[in-house]
Amino acid sequence: MAFGAPLPARIPPPPAASNVRMEVTVIIGDSEPIEGALRRFKKEVTKSGHLFELRRRRYFETNTERRIRKAAAAKRKAKLSRNTYFPQRNKK
Repeated sequence: MAFGAPLPARIPPPPAASNVRMEVTVIIGDSEPIEGALRRFKKEVTKSGHLFELRRRRYFETNTERRIRKAAAAKRKAKLSRNTYFPQRNKK
């Protein structure tokens, strides 16, 4: 082994989610204006979750922060589902 070469044990394994591909494809028609294609592209990017992932991964998130974020999301989801099934009545 050459001097300065990384040892095999020190090479980190690839992340498990690296094989997940998030592709967005927009097919543009011959007479379609570019503004319409851009609007459709933005909508597809938003639906695919690219922007959400980009914003979420902008800074490193520790395990504690991840646990807190997931607990808050679960609390929001539970609150939303409670309000969906039992809508509030108008009080007089």
